[in-house]
Amino acid sequence: MKVYEAIFDESISEGVFGISLVENPAMEDHWITLSEQKQEIQFSAVNDEKQLLLGAVLIPNKKVYRKVDDNEFYITFTSETIGKLAHNFLRKGHQNSSSKEHEIKTDGVSFVESWQVEDPKVDKSALYGKEYEKGTWVTMAHVDKDIYNDAKNGIYKGFSIDGLLQLQEINLKSEIKMENETSKSIIDAIKDGFQALLGNQP
Repeated sequence: MKVYEAIFDESISEGVFGISLVENPAMEDHWITLSEQKQEIQFSAVNDEKQLLLGAVLIPNKKVYRKVDDNEFYITFTSETIGKLAHNFLRKGHQNSSSKEHEIKTDGVSFVESWQVEDPKVDKSALYGKEYEKGTWVTMAHVDKDIYNDAKNGIYKGFSIDGLLQLQEINLKSEIKMENETSKSIIDAIKDGFQALLGNQP
């Protein structure tokens, strides 16, 4: 099966413009739900649950299976590309751009923290029992009560991006990246080489 590397060139494509809440995240990483941490000095007004979700958005070099019409292939992201996408997402002000299962827009999600893992052992995510490899894009989202409860009940389990990117075929035998050799059928299916990537697959 062919493997394509996702490429982000801000002058050509939009990058990641939204992060969806899905039952089956393409990155196969499930959220952990975060409640407010106890403090030494507590005020009655700060005992409520914060309704925070933490999870991976993109993991470097992970093969993500995709199927467009009858075309099956894998997509991967390099750590460098992930970093560019994460920064562009914030720079363009998409922190409140979210949907449920890539279909229903919601204003009940706000991405309040976003970072790329540099050292898995001391990364902030390790405080919550998660260990992501170097280069992973991690976010923390504040969500409304209904979405938080849905996440705790397993209706939504992770993040999945909405974005427009270029694809470049990888020749696995020689490990040489082959540009502009995406098959015509896939080009037609993903609108001239651009695709809303990592949507939930049946």
